[in-house]
Amino acid sequence: WDIHFLNQDFSPAVLIESPYEGEAQFTLFHISGQRISSRNISMVKGQNHIQLPAMTNPGMYILHIQSEKHEQSLKFFKN
Repeated sequence: WDIHFLNQDFSPAVLIESPYEGEAQFTLFHISGQRISSRNISMVKGQNHIQLPAMTNPGMYILHIQSEKHEQSLKFFKN
């Protein structure tokens, strides 16, 4: 996957370029380990624009994405 973060200030989103389609689970954690949200997404081959839940507290977060074919975790900072 090629993943880019968008609009990190108020309503964060990610743009994921996927080489295949299928189900993926998105889990958002605070760096302390607290799970913020989790949901399943139907990915399409190509570009996928995924809206993340609004986060009001600044800090470090981890986005974990898992499917049958791929698993990836990314850290990002919310101002």
